[in-house]
Amino acid sequence: MLVFQTCAAGYDGVPVFRSVSFSVGEGHLYAIIGRSGCGKTTLLSCAAGLHALYAGTVSRAGEVVHEPHPRIGLVPQDPGLFPWYTVARNVGLGLEIAGLSRRSAGYRQRVEQALQSVGLLHCAARLPSKLSGGERQRVSLARTLARNPDVLLLDEPFSALDALTREALQDDLVQLLSVRRIAAVLVTHSIEEAVFLGSRIAIMTGRPATLHELDSEPAGKPGRWSRTDRAYAEQCRRVRELFAEADHD
Repeated sequence: MLVFQTCAAGYDGVPVFRSVSFSVGEGHLYAIIGRSGCGKTTLLSCAAGLHALYAGTVSRAGEVVHEPHPRIGLVPQDPGLFPWYTVARNVGLGLEIAGLSRRSAGYRQRVEQALQSVGLLHCAARLPSKLSGGERQRVSLARTLARNPDVLLLDEPFSALDALTREALQDDLVQLLSVRRIAAVLVTHSIEEAVFLGSRIAIMTGRPATLHELDSEPAGKPGRWSRTDRAYAEQCRRVRELFAEADHD
């Protein structure tokens, strides 16, 4: 479980967000919608231990997060793959940094399992230039999964992809969260993505920003909506209206 408790953060004395409190448990995803520049990425940086808080605490499984944690994985918007490394080497970079030898059986097993989990084991020897945009994003996700995280932070990882590829990766993420029992936080501009993936949804607005959680009902599972159902379209419409109201305030 990841818990934010009355958190505030900023840069050079300028606050970015304040009074942020929420929690997300195993197999669930907390979706945060907000405009560019509202502080979503800063919030994820704090959750990853990459940026210090002014106030409050972030904790994982009861342990306060002060610095990067091996069980908290961050998937950025840009895959950030090294073009001269193979897919397998890119996936294993985090393991190398953590001190695991590339020659060890454990290294090879974790790289293979991560690639298998995103359906790219057959691409292990390829260079990133030989992959599609969706495949490169899968490699970025596999690189994070190789570290065996139990908390996954997603910074608009599918925003640059076409609609069909984006939906396919969303479906993959739903499966991963369920199988691996990962707690996830997603920040996105897409209301449709937030509704489809989110167990709960919050809007980030204001200067400094605050979170406005939309649903007080029990959290659902990611992917519980069918994209073709009228109920999904109605929920997207409702969230869009609430987002407009909160953003205007």
